[in-house]
Amino acid sequence: MPNLTDWLARNFFISEEDEQTSAQVAAAQRAILERQRVEGKVGSLEYLNLREQIDDTGANLYDRELGERGFKGFVLAVPLWVWLAAAAAAAFYFWPVLRPIVGRLTKRL
Repeated sequence: MPNLTDWLARNFFISEEDEQTSAQVAAAQRAILERQRVEGKVGSLEYLNLREQIDDTGANLYDRELGERGFKGFVLAVPLWVWLAAAAAAAFYFWPVLRPIVGRLTKRL
């Protein structure tokens, strides 16, 4: 599971241009591998293994190792206990504002 530093690296140090370059390199490698398979230089099992390795690069690798790009990846990068601690700290900090609201809600019940 990615952590906060992985998410920061994914969003601020790996650009979409890097991902596009990686996709272009993978496409070129696939073409070379396909040509070698047609020429008979690469066997079926080796072809499948190399094809799988080529497909597991770029954005796929970044998503798996560093988490998703954007807020969706941020939610996964922060552990649940951090969210609970932040909610408790916010409730403690804003208690003077929340107290009348909570008082009104409990009187109705």
